[in-house]
Amino acid sequence: MALAPASSSSGPVVTEVEMNAGADQGATGTVRATVVQACTVFYDTPATLDKAEKLVAEAAGYGSQIVLFPEVFVGGYPHGSTFGLTIGNRSAKGKEDFQKYHAAAIDVPGPEVTRLAALAGKYKIFLVMGVVERVGYTLYNTVLFFDPLGKYLGKHRKVMSTALERVFWGFGDGSTIPVYDTPLGKIGAVICWENRMPLLRTAMYAKGVQIYCAPTADFSPSWQASMTHIAVEGGCFVLSANQFCRRKNYPPAPEYTFGGLDEEPSPESVIWPGGSSIVSPSGTVLAGPNYEGEGLLTADLDLGEIARAKFDFDVVGHYARPEVLSLTVKTESKLPLQLLPPLSPPSPPAPISAASTSSGGALQSGESPPARARAVPMAMVPSGSGGGPPVIAEVEMNGGGDSGAATVRATVVQASTVFYDTPATLDKAERLIEEAAGYGSQLVVFPEAFVGGYPRGSTFGFGANISIGNPKDKGKEEFRKYHAAAIEVPGPEVTRLAAMAGKYKVFLVMGVIEREGYTLYCSVLFFDPLGRYLGKHRKLMPTALERIIWGFGDGSTIHVYDTPLGKIGALICWENKMPLLRTALYGKGEEPSPDTVVCPGGSVIISPSGEVLAGPNYEGEALITADLDLGEIVRAKFDFDVVGHYARPEVLSLVVNDQPHLPVSFTSAAEKTSAAKRPPGVLLFSDLCIVTTSLQVSRDSDLCCASIVTTWNSCGTASDRDHLKKISKLTTLAAMHARCLSCYPLLLLLLLLLLRLLLLRPCLAEPPRSSDDGSDDKLTLLSFSRIQLASWNTSSRLCGGWSGVVCGRRHTDRVVALRLNSSGLDGRLSPFVGNLSFLRVLDLNSNNLEGPMPQELGQLRRLRFLDLSRNLFAGSVPPALGWCAQLTHVHLGFNHLQGELPSEIGSFKYLVYLNLIDNHLSGEIPPFLANLSSIRSLGLSYNAFSGPIPPPFVAHLPHLSSVSFEFNNLSGAIPPSFWNISNLINLSLAGNALTGTLPPNTFDNLPRLQTFFLQANQLHGHIPASLGNASDLLSIQLRTNFFSGTVPPQDLILASNMLGGELPVSISNLSTSLLILALEYNKVSGSIPEGIGNLTKLLELAMVNNSFVGPVPNEIFNIRLSL
Repeated sequence: MALAPASSSSGPVVTEVEMNAGADQGATGTVRATVVQACTVFYDTPATLDKAEKLVAEAAGYGSQIVLFPEVFVGGYPHGSTFGLTIGNRSAKGKEDFQKYHAAAIDVPGPEVTRLAALAGKYKIFLVMGVVERVGYTLYNTVLFFDPLGKYLGKHRKVMSTALERVFWGFGDGSTIPVYDTPLGKIGAVICWENRMPLLRTAMYAKGVQIYCAPTADFSPSWQASMTHIAVEGGCFVLSANQFCRRKNYPPAPEYTFGGLDEEPSPESVIWPGGSSIVSPSGTVLAGPNYEGEGLLTADLDLGEIARAKFDFDVVGHYARPEVLSLTVKTESKLPLQLLPPLSPPSPPAPISAASTSSGGALQSGESPPARARAVPMAMVPSGSGGGPPVIAEVEMNGGGDSGAATVRATVVQASTVFYDTPATLDKAERLIEEAAGYGSQLVVFPEAFVGGYPRGSTFGFGANISIGNPKDKGKEEFRKYHAAAIEVPGPEVTRLAAMAGKYKVFLVMGVIEREGYTLYCSVLFFDPLGRYLGKHRKLMPTALERIIWGFGDGSTIHVYDTPLGKIGALICWENKMPLLRTALYGKGEEPSPDTVVCPGGSVIISPSGEVLAGPNYEGEALITADLDLGEIVRAKFDFDVVGHYARPEVLSLVVNDQPHLPVSFTSAAEKTSAAKRPPGVLLFSDLCIVTTSLQVSRDSDLCCASIVTTWNSCGTASDRDHLKKISKLTTLAAMHARCLSCYPLLLLLLLLLLRLLLLRPCLAEPPRSSDDGSDDKLTLLSFSRIQLASWNTSSRLCGGWSGVVCGRRHTDRVVALRLNSSGLDGRLSPFVGNLSFLRVLDLNSNNLEGPMPQELGQLRRLRFLDLSRNLFAGSVPPALGWCAQLTHVHLGFNHLQGELPSEIGSFKYLVYLNLIDNHLSGEIPPFLANLSSIRSLGLSYNAFSGPIPPPFVAHLPHLSSVSFEFNNLSGAIPPSFWNISNLINLSLAGNALTGTLPPNTFDNLPRLQTFFLQANQLHGHIPASLGNASDLLSIQLRTNFFSGTVPPQDLILASNMLGGELPVSISNLSTSLLILALEYNKVSGSIPEGIGNLTKLLELAMVNNSFVGPVPNEIFNIRLSL
């Protein structure tokens, strides 16, 4: 960094020049860019322009070719002002404030624009300037562009103002989203929170922006993450300019007041702390962020870096799927008043052209298939299926793939239905499957609605010549035949398809028309090589006239199946244009993705890198086959995983409602249950469940009532004798809990229903009584999932070989441990899990279990270890878990749990480990966690907890050794009690909004501390010198805070703070412990100590953007960094 005094009157301006170290010297060009961080002269536009000229002159003196100013630098950002507004009222002073703000704005074009153009021409720069634009009495937040010839190029108006900005700024439109092609590169600008609009960013990328300007008023830590993300996402250089303002830069009170503050700030108070930065396409921060004061941030932009960044990720190029997703930008200007000419006579209607859909067949007249991007190696094999054109096999033999990775041979079938003849269609399907299996295919995918047919060209009587509400009788007859060709699921056709999959040993994905009563659905069925039907996906959103003949699917059939080939799921036709639905499948880990699409051919197989492996084929019916190198998935996700390391769940989270939506659902009395399914005179157990659910009463008695309901959930398999036991149990339950007084009406009703049940006898067959072979527990386990393990054979003894099942030593017929992690379980966790009354260990982590966690878990009174992590569970943490008083370990992380933690969690007196990481839990961190007197590890990271950390929280937890609260929304100071946890080993509070300082004795009472992560907060002050007392410390991360002072000698990741002073010589004494030394973007000065070469275990060294002087010591080359 080169330091230069500024000539502006507002204090020193600092230029930071990163000289493109490590750039390719053969690149096509280098551009020197400067970002201005300075404050408006408020309500004084001429003075603001004078200040701008001084800053431009200074930047040009450093050789800058493009200079970016902050958002609304000319005109000013009315930070803290309310313009006298409350809902329904406006104050006279507020109107006067707006009059002055309006007067400070500029007309475009106008004299101020002329002067700015002259500045750009005088100093031979491209100038990008944020202004408040005035059009009559409406103001706009605008960016103006000027070139070195002194020409005004154009403007961008902010499309979406934020919050109260919408009161005083108008909205821009698509006519001002420019990207200018200049000798420096393509330049464009997006203002402040417009940068959070993915479609607007995509429009800029599509226009080829290379120097992406982001003037802003946002100084939060998350803004820097956004700038880095945009640079990498768009493969462009991002220049972000913000103002740095103190109270004295605004008019004094009472002329200008700041709303929302308890007291008037002092003149030196920082109102706006800046944070300007420059980021490269690879995500490297070239300059900034600067939170110190007004300044110039300058960096050299190697334009060759753009091509290198886009080598493997071009969001609007090789990483785009325009045939699936296309963005339309309306670029016409939207005027408030437009006079139209008289209407002309209507033109004759244009001829209708069919743009989609039929599973095979010829193109329409006048159509031509899209040109193929490149030739794909193919092996032509004659078809033996007969009855139509030849079937062609296109085999891509995985050229260039990793031979050590798993490879799957997949076939996409492009063929036509035998319309109105389902048996013939199934015969044709079997011939095609047999042929695909002959080529060694392991996965075979058929088109949309192959069984049942896609009724291309039919209107079912609702054609263009038929009025709405008057379908023809012929259309009704057509629908009758179409209905008859559909299949029931399950049904004989499903059985036959399953047999085909088993016979030819393939995973089969088949598009069908599913019949349920008189409603049809467009569905995809899944089968495995063992001849089993796995499940189905129903099309969520039929398109256009499809909605007349097909019903709508729901979230209960969005499945991804974990198979030996990989995780398989399917979306149907235009469902693939629904980004949230795609994201849901990505979140479930989809790998081979059958995309069953109806069109005039064009079937295709595409790799994760976007390479076309086979097809598209527009020639006729065909088998299109390719080898899928599953290692390519990992390689493709190395630097972009849309639901993994490239996701931002703390900003964007998708909730999928996976509940089935029934047209009729009864939720009250038993009399509303369908009589057709009830034997005469028999009361079903489901009636009891409905009654107990609907009659739960007050919030205070929820736990008690829930336990009564839980008691009944196992009654469906109970004997008469057990029913009598339930009466005693319910009565005892009510007597034990005073809170259950409000549940007595419910209890009485349950007892009456039970007596009726005993008189009428249960409709469900009684299971065999508990026997030596553990048949009760066996029946419970068989209800766990649709996918059962191969070793779970009803003919064998439960405790003699069922994988994952451990039985007791004394009770040899009862299950005491169930370890089914990574076993491919999906669907809902059966409520009958509560029948495993001897269970001590329940480990179901890393499956695809979904829906709510059953309250019946509360019946497992002996349970000590519970691991349901890494599933898809939703809903709240069940309060009934509070009944499992013996629990020592609870792992519920990496699910989709929501809401606040139930108070029952605080009752676990033996709990040692609680992990709730990566859910959607919210509310404040509850004080009742302080009741967990045995807790050692507490993980609440990556949720949405907010508010302060309860002050006495950890003082009552003497055994606590690990605390992980990172990446929530916590605020306030860190409670002092944290610095007295003598057993603490790991502390992570990163990624919150914590404030305050670290006390001098922070590390005096933490002798066992190994990791200390507080990065990305709002902490300030000095780093305690007591850091040296933490002798076991392995890693400390404090970057992106506001720390100042000198650097203590220790293992340090202290980047992006405000640390000053010299690097201590004693740092060389840390040769046996220091692994990472990260001091970049601070103010460390002096020379680099020669002893730095003693850091022989150093893995990473980062010290850019400081103020070091003198030569680089030769000893530094003794360090063999692990790169």
